[in-house]
Amino acid sequence: MKSRVNLPEGFERAIYPEGSFEDYLRNYALKPFGSKIINYDNSEYYWQQGPYWHL
Repeated sequence: MKSRVNLPEGFERAIYPEGSFEDYLRNYALKPFGSKIINYDNSEYYWQQGPYWHL
């Protein structure tokens, strides 16, 4: 996640112990940008174009 969520100018990331939950979330590997959104039942989500508020 840390490669996809940029910090605002003037901010820096907090330091967390290796192996902590915060460290796990920060280093969680996301699917590549543009990957299909899949539902819990393995079907494709009907709206693939991004957030609905951009309509």
